[in-house]
Amino acid sequence: MKCQSQCVKKRCGLTVPNSLMRRHCRTKNICSLILLTIFMTVLPLVTAYAKDMVMVTPRAPESIEGKWFRLIYSEAFSRLGWRFIYEQYPSKRCAMLSNSGVVDGEMERVVSFNDAYPNLIRVEERLQTINLVAYSTNNALELNGWESLKNKNLLVGYRRGVKLCEQKLPTVVGPATLDDVSKPEQGILKLHAGFIDIYVDFESVMAPVLESRTNQTTSIYRVGELEKIATHPFLHYKHRALVPALAAVLKTMKQEGLIDQYWQQAKTK
Repeated sequence: MKCQSQCVKKRCGLTVPNSLMRRHCRTKNICSLILLTIFMTVLPLVTAYAKDMVMVTPRAPESIEGKWFRLIYSEAFSRLGWRFIYEQYPSKRCAMLSNSGVVDGEMERVVSFNDAYPNLIRVEERLQTINLVAYSTNNALELNGWESLKNKNLLVGYRRGVKLCEQKLPTVVGPATLDDVSKPEQGILKLHAGFIDIYVDFESVMAPVLESRTNQTTSIYRVGELEKIATHPFLHYKHRALVPALAAVLKTMKQEGLIDQYWQQAKTK
């Protein structure tokens, strides 16, 4: 029944004037147009961020590196149509989650990380270069490279899940003299207690830990650099098609100066 062709219309036993029916139809049409306009405006935004990319790291979100990672990957994945999700876990758990595909990838790992975790694909654009460093309460120690640990009769601690330590330390230090921890703070405590002679970890991880120490009477010294390593993002095999695209975006962001800009921003936040 068309509104324009009827003088009156019965509803609930009442008659409705033709003019009122026409006004009602116009109102419905306007509301429909408004709703369609809103839908067409919002739909591209929903579509652009309909997919979550969950990336993991042992780095705390409030650390300088954590803030840096969030800025980098939020922008990089946004350009690729993904919404970046930051999750933090101990290093070993990160590896297990990413290699199994429970999460989508790792924000930063050493260049050879996927030798041990073959379900992960390295993104070939380097993120940064970091130092693996030895720390001790004995400032008389001088170390330079892995071979310098040989024949020292040292008790050595390292963070569980740091694959380079798990691979290299057993080749220069006896298994009975190795001790692993889940967090760098535990390594520091073991140094203070004399349970280990040196603790090995990435300098960028240790810097905020050492800066936050209060009321510690025993000093912790940087006694040597064991290796300088390039780091990269890694994605699970299910995202293999995205790997070259992420590398290209990161390279473009470097050329734009964004990576350095984000580092300065992270340091001042």
